Amino acid sequence: MTQPVYMRSVPKQERGERRMQRLLDAAEQTFAELGYKAATTNEIAARAQTSIGTFYRFFPNKEAIVQHLMERYVEELQGVHEKMSRPEVVTLPLTAMIDRLIDPIVELKSAHPGLVSLFVGPHAVLQIPAEFQLLLDESLLCVEKLWAQRFPHIDAETRHLTAIVFFEIRQALLALAFSLTSPSQEQVIKELKTNLVRYLEPIDEGSWPQARSSENMQE
Repeated sequence: MTQPVYMRSVPKQERGERRMQRLLDAAEQTFAELGYKAATTNEIAARAQTSIGTFYRFFPNKEAIVQHLMERYVEELQGVHEKMSRPEVVTLPLTAMIDRLIDPIVELKSAHPGLVSLFVGPHAVLQIPAEFQLLLDESLLCVEKLWAQRFPHIDAETRHLTAIVFFEIRQALLALAFSLTSPSQEQVIKELKTNLVRYLEPIDEGSWPQARSSENMQE
């Protein structure tokens, strides 16, 4: 296993791996509660119930632990995108399709509030890493591919523009939602879904009649 440049050492045993994972989880919790600037390596080590020496055994500073957290998050996000790209998604009723394109991201962000707060929303203090920006670009391409299957009756330029608008609305309102607390957060997510359905309904006419028929029966 190649040692990442931001780590001092890579755990070679299961016990070391568990310690490192506890540090990562503790760091996320600390960032969520205190913010990035107020978080200290001593606080992270204490929450992980380990020594500061153990922290520095793996990471030279808190910037390094953020880098490792981001890589873990990107890996999980890649799995989410794969699920959202499954062939059956495009055949779902429109409201169900929107759920499948929103809910997995909401669940992932909810599982990593500390990390998300560093890069998203009005209190973000760090720039989005290049690898994460690349994944966002791939996510937009994923939406365009879904649109090509879902809306084959509209021209390519319109599909491209519609995908961009959908993507930007989703990103902006999710950022807003995760800058808020419950119940406002849930309300924004609900509004996000409602507006995306209304936006896509006009072009969804004539697409996947079996999905539309199923949606009408549910109503």
